[in-house]
Amino acid sequence: MQTPETDRERGASSGGYSYTPSQTKNKQLEQLLDMLYRRRMIIIAALVLVTSGSLIYSFTLEPEYKTGALIMLELNRAPSGGGGAEAETPFIRSDRTILTELFILQNDQDIHRRVYRRLKEMSESDPKISYPPDGQVVFTPASRSLDNALQVTSVSTSPSEAARLANIYAEEYVRQTQDVSRTYLDQTYVFLEEQAEQRREELQVAEEAVQRFMEVNQAAGLTQSGEAMVSQIAGLEAQREAAELDRQMRRAQMSTTEEALNEISPQLTELMVSETDRELSSLQQQITGLESQRQTILGFETGQGTGTAEAQEKRAEELAVIDRQLEAARARVRELSEEYVEEVLGAGGIGQGEAAVGYVAELRRQMITDNIALEGIDARISLMNRRIREMEGDLSQIPGQSLELARLQRERQQAEQMYQFVIQNLQETEIAQQSEPGYARILRQAPVPSLPDGPSRWNTMAIGLLMGLALGIGLAFVRDKLDNRIYKPDQLRDRDQNVIGVIPNMEPHIKQVYGGEQFTEFNGNEVSTSLTTVLDPLSAASESYRHLRTAVQFSRPGVMIQTLLVTSAAPSEGKSTTAANLALTMAQAKRRTLLIDADLRRPKQHTLLGRALEPGLVQVLLDGEQSLQAFQTSLDENLYVMPAGGLLDNGFEDEEFTGGIEPTLVESPSELLGSKRMRDVLEMLRGQFDMIIIDTPPVLAATEAVLLSTQADATIIVAAAGKTKEGDLDHSLERLSDVGAHVIGTMLNRFDLSLAYGYKYSYGVYGPYSKYSYGPGEQTIEPWWKPSRWSHKA
Repeated sequence: MQTPETDRERGASSGGYSYTPSQTKNKQLEQLLDMLYRRRMIIIAALVLVTSGSLIYSFTLEPEYKTGALIMLELNRAPSGGGGAEAETPFIRSDRTILTELFILQNDQDIHRRVYRRLKEMSESDPKISYPPDGQVVFTPASRSLDNALQVTSVSTSPSEAARLANIYAEEYVRQTQDVSRTYLDQTYVFLEEQAEQRREELQVAEEAVQRFMEVNQAAGLTQSGEAMVSQIAGLEAQREAAELDRQMRRAQMSTTEEALNEISPQLTELMVSETDRELSSLQQQITGLESQRQTILGFETGQGTGTAEAQEKRAEELAVIDRQLEAARARVRELSEEYVEEVLGAGGIGQGEAAVGYVAELRRQMITDNIALEGIDARISLMNRRIREMEGDLSQIPGQSLELARLQRERQQAEQMYQFVIQNLQETEIAQQSEPGYARILRQAPVPSLPDGPSRWNTMAIGLLMGLALGIGLAFVRDKLDNRIYKPDQLRDRDQNVIGVIPNMEPHIKQVYGGEQFTEFNGNEVSTSLTTVLDPLSAASESYRHLRTAVQFSRPGVMIQTLLVTSAAPSEGKSTTAANLALTMAQAKRRTLLIDADLRRPKQHTLLGRALEPGLVQVLLDGEQSLQAFQTSLDENLYVMPAGGLLDNGFEDEEFTGGIEPTLVESPSELLGSKRMRDVLEMLRGQFDMIIIDTPPVLAATEAVLLSTQADATIIVAAAGKTKEGDLDHSLERLSDVGAHVIGTMLNRFDLSLAYGYKYSYGVYGPYSKYSYGPGEQTIEPWWKPSRWSHKA
């Protein structure tokens, strides 16, 4: 079989048209619009279902009310009596931060137990208060501008309950900060009380030892220089012991901090290592060295001679330089500490939220600070030990009795100074206990909200609308990909098939003109209303059949088409209607035309054209020649119709089929139509007619079409838009190609322009839009998107 030249190739070779990039883009857009309009019912259904569901869901939701209380924190303030941040001691600390508080709030169950206990008590006295509460509470930083404030936000379906929850949580949190501060001070007070008792006993023992020595030895006492030396050594030893106590508490604090870090994240050490961390460590060493130099210059305030005025001035200058360096290093530590928190927050990875990350960063920063302090304490203790050893060497030069008295006096003075040191801290702690208000206060109570905060029914509906649209379009794409039916001519061209004609869907026209009736009377015969070429020769469909007639005549250059076979891939695709209308257009062109109904299984031509079933093809093949006058019709003087012929003795009459048995006119239609007699009949008819059109069964349903295609000059295969499957059409073409049939092209039948939105201009001559193709009384059917389609017409 010769490969038919496609419309695109023929157009390019003849200069008819060519594709440009802009046309390609337009075509892609048209294809998208085609698909969306073709699958509009799927999109509308999904849109309606999802939007309706979201609407119903939105009306089932109760409105939620949102409110919040604001809490101000004084985290950098030392507890009352502590003397402020600069006076911080190992007994009174102030290293809490906003992130620390957030972490504690989110994880401390004690606050939640307190709130629930209060709510339960309130519900017992007031039935309107629900227990357990029907609401949620969230703790967040108040804002970036307020870095020392917390926001307690509550959401509930009841406005009063939302305000009550936020206020109770705020109150209980403030109360807990007071309890925590007082508890810490209580523990410090108990510790200092124990230390005071211990130091008092030590002082008493030391005083008694001095008194006994004086009584036994009748000693007169130490010289003035000896007294001074003993006082200096005792002062240094007292300072050293206080430093030892400080170191002990710092180490305990570091141990607690390290346990908290390991409990939150075992991989914290690797997570925290950074350039900032290393710089903090370097500054730690720098501060430790500067502190050691400073203490060396000061001589630990021993009160010994300071030398000449020039030496004093030099030491003062050195101290000023060291103090400036210490201040710069400490300022850099504070700056790096803030950067460190931001760096860890940005890194994440702990898995407990921003508050947990910030809490860990604060703990890590506190460890660095404590480590710096510990190294400074160690340096001070080392220097004090060296100074004490030096002074002890000077003290050993006095006589033996005085030396023993000096030792006893030193122990008494050391015990006395330590006792006074502990008593002073005990008094400060006691004052702090009595006046400690906590480090949090409620800045603003949560008001009762008057308007709901959500959920918004409009937002829910909008989301449902978008989801429904997205779902509908998605389903439309899936359905279109799974749908292998042919809807428009370009689908055939994309498969390298020649589109020989496009016939519009005639159902709207039949419904409009004939009220949807299948048959009407014409010239005394009852004919099918689908015979538009004779019933309404000026209609768009009639013009399409005339286009088809022209295409058939010039389909094979150099070859006169005298016998034309019309078939389809599957049943009910309109091949019989196409064959009848094409035969009528041939006859109207003054060509002597014969229409043969070769579908001996389900003949249709006699019904369409208002003819009797017999005599027909069966009689011609079995009984011999029939008079051609018996086949002439009243529709056109040049048209002759040869029906399928009479039934054999099988009980069927016309198209009345019963019992579910497949109707047939002969026992073996394929043998009859493939016989030599059939070839002889066709050859004889060629001499009597200008055009012979043969209507055959579908290719995939029976073999007759394939057999007769070898005896025809040309073959047309009819495809029904929206019904014929691509695979069926390809299979049919393969069968015809296997026997060498001259397939001149595929005709697209029942083309619906509404299913091919993008082709409203390209195929206007085939559809109901051609302004030259309307017959008398026929109205224009506007596209669905035109305003006039929806406007009222008088």
